[in-house]
Amino acid sequence: MRASRLVTLLFVLQRRRAATAAELAAELEVSERTIYRDVAALTDAGVPLWTEPGPSGGIRLVDGWRTRLDGLTAPEAAALLGVAAPQVLSDLGMSAALAGAQAKLLATMPEGMRAQAALVAERVYVDAPGWFHTPRSVTSLGTVAEAVWAQAVLTVRYRRGFGDRAETVERTLEPLGLVVKAGVWYLVAAVVEPDDGSGTEPVTGPEAGPDTASPGGPSAEPAAGGVSAEGVPPASPVPSVRPASPASPVRPVRPVRPVPPVRSASPAETNSDLAATPTAIRTYRLDRVTSAAPTGATFTRPDGFDLAAHWAASARRFESSLLRATARLRLSPRGLRMLPTVTDTEAAHRAIAAADVADQDGWTPVTLQHEGERVIAGQLLGLGPEVEVLEPSSVRSALADLARRTAELNGP
Repeated sequence: MRASRLVTLLFVLQRRRAATAAELAAELEVSERTIYRDVAALTDAGVPLWTEPGPSGGIRLVDGWRTRLDGLTAPEAAALLGVAAPQVLSDLGMSAALAGAQAKLLATMPEGMRAQAALVAERVYVDAPGWFHTPRSVTSLGTVAEAVWAQAVLTVRYRRGFGDRAETVERTLEPLGLVVKAGVWYLVAAVVEPDDGSGTEPVTGPEAGPDTASPGGPSAEPAAGGVSAEGVPPASPVPSVRPASPASPVRPVRPVRPVPPVRSASPAETNSDLAATPTAIRTYRLDRVTSAAPTGATFTRPDGFDLAAHWAASARRFESSLLRATARLRLSPRGLRMLPTVTDTEAAHRAIAAADVADQDGWTPVTLQHEGERVIAGQLLGLGPEVEVLEPSSVRSALADLARRTAELNGP
């Protein structure tokens, strides 16, 4: 165990050349005292390390010195070979690079270790998209990816809105990163342009799958962890998106002007707040980008921007914004089992975990978070006679109305 950690420490220092004991302890997930003991052991073994005190000091490796160890154990090589997501790399045009890297890695290993390292890749396959997912054409992914690598400013045309209100707009963006979730690609970018005052500019947060539906009703369940239109959480069921027609209006892009440093929008900000914040970081669904072209300008990536942390915080805000209402239900044993299949899965499991004791008829009262009255009524219709809405009365009436109309439509 310690030998493996010493090799890891050596390669971390070889990569970074210098680091503080606290930084090394955090990266290796050990204590600072352990780091100092390991540094002493490496020094005793002849590794040219020294420490420098003071604010700018740390543990340093002599410039130009490199170990001849390859540093990889069989489990470590297996981890590298097993993490690939082939479709994601294919979308980015990196399939050949992946194959070449894996071949080179395997070629450097002894035969016995090679077989063990290849085991994970042979027996674990990552299929990122959800079930019944039809991949959407993302024609601009290559251009956008190149702009992300080169920190190049882009002008994009983007479809937003639904049905007759669909339109194509132009935006000037500073692309900060790409995210793929459930097989759907998203662009996280800083908007160079200020909002035009329409109040429908995308806010921080992933966007909705445009034609998904919750079980039991026509609601817009975010299969890709998103929100409707251009980032605004839907207040009512959202119909399927139809591509904008050629006649859809295109708003011309305004000249780019200098902007202050990029900042993330706070959860408390509204659309009107963001209209005065032209550099808020926003999220765009790439299958709605109809064209993308570099402007020829470049930008400076904001210091400290963490794509993974930004996405996680954005997703949490989006999820919490969806479930903005509660309903009190009474469920039969079968209805209790079926609840996660017709409503938001996580919300259903939370409701079941906090449920009251079943009554004398075996029915269980639960409090369920939901997106809105029309959404929850459509979802609960899938439970049929296994659910009774106790409150609010508006949801009870909406469910009764749906059931009555369904019976009339399908009656003898």
